[in-house]
Amino acid sequence: DQPRSRGLGDVYKRQDLISVIVPVYNVEDYLEKSLSSLLIQTYRKLQVIIIDDGSTDNSGEICDYYGANDGRIEVYHIQNAGVSNARNQGLNYAKGKYIYFFDPDDSLEPDALWTLYKQIKNGADLVECSYFKDFTNVKEEVIHQEKKISSQEAIRSLLLWDGYLTSFCWDKLYNKEKIGDIRFDSKLKIGEDNLFVFEYLLKCESVIVLDCPLYNYLIRENSAIGNVYTEKKKDSVRAAGTIYEICSKRSMMHYEAKIHVGLASFFSYANLLNTVPYEKIKEFKSDCKFYIDSMKVCSCGLLWKLVGIKMTILYKTAQYIPFLYKASGFIRRKSR
Repeated sequence: DQPRSRGLGDVYKRQDLISVIVPVYNVEDYLEKSLSSLLIQTYRKLQVIIIDDGSTDNSGEICDYYGANDGRIEVYHIQNAGVSNARNQGLNYAKGKYIYFFDPDDSLEPDALWTLYKQIKNGADLVECSYFKDFTNVKEEVIHQEKKISSQEAIRSLLLWDGYLTSFCWDKLYNKEKIGDIRFDSKLKIGEDNLFVFEYLLKCESVIVLDCPLYNYLIRENSAIGNVYTEKKKDSVRAAGTIYEICSKRSMMHYEAKIHVGLASFFSYANLLNTVPYEKIKEFKSDCKFYIDSMKVCSCGLLWKLVGIKMTILYKTAQYIPFLYKASGFIRRKSR
């Protein structure tokens, strides 16, 4: 699609600048592959903003090397304050008409940004691509049905956790003007991207979802949303709670927002039941109470109507008979 010979200079001038924001913290083992996949993009008109968030390994030096060898790259070294603050700093430096968030342990397919750009120029306010789950030795495709949807459809999909409109920030191309003063909540360690995407969708009219996987999402054992439970996962419930408050104030999607809180609680609670060692019994009981209290927002009828019978059974079993839920999970894993 993109011209590759005659008139490249004119094409480049007509293209819009895309600002790519890359928050970096202690990812020296992945950074070269990630940045290389970004710099070989067929879409060339980029402002690559790397925010080194106080890395203590060699990440900062690697960033400086790339910055010295490609004029599109700007490197900023800041004190460690978390990924949300780093992304916010990147937004403050962004000059592009469009914004793309890129995680420094992942990688892009060569035509990723060009494909997203073509689609957002077709009149959408947001474009989301499908992606690969990269388990290092094997890749698993996550493919969405390709179509153009209204912002209301997109918000409903996000609230019901149906996987179609994801809560990730890295599989989407945004319009900087639409972002405006929206920023990531730096108090949240997990769920900050969910809240950001929701607030952005409130400003949208239409969204395009693509069936082509363009992003390689590396699944690391020590990643923030991996299988090992940490107390940070309560932040995903707090983010969902903020979304519920916004929906209540706007008198919109009241029931879907309840489901959103309930499912955020359920997913983290299920993770807790499956991974926390029982020697941490005090913390275990405290976190269990937090999730169970949050899950009370959803009745059986509401769950049954909006997410189906299977999820309703799992949800209520975890809420009221957690030992049975844990046992059933063991049986389900053994049967695979």
